[in-house]
Amino acid sequence: MGVLYVRLACIQSLGDVLKKFHNLKSLTTISKHIVKVNDLEERGDQLYKENMYRLYREEDVRRIVMWRNIYECIENCFDTCEHTADIVQAVIMKNS
Repeated sequence: MGVLYVRLACIQSLGDVLKKFHNLKSLTTISKHIVKVNDLEERGDQLYKENMYRLYREEDVRRIVMWRNIYECIENCFDTCEHTADIVQAVIMKNS
């Protein structure tokens, strides 16, 4: 799976978490989606490391800087999804 596909899947899973969040009776469904977000974030971290490793074998400095910035933005997206899912989980735990 490519990094953009994993990023999209992570965002969609977070969307599923937020859609179900208003109904705290769907805890099982919400928990499954939170686990999926966390799994996808881990996969995103792995892809980030792989892409950065490959990138630094490149000789064109401009290309390195450009792609490094792109990969960092994508990584920030993964981290934000995970952080949001963690907040939802904390709210659920506090109110259950």
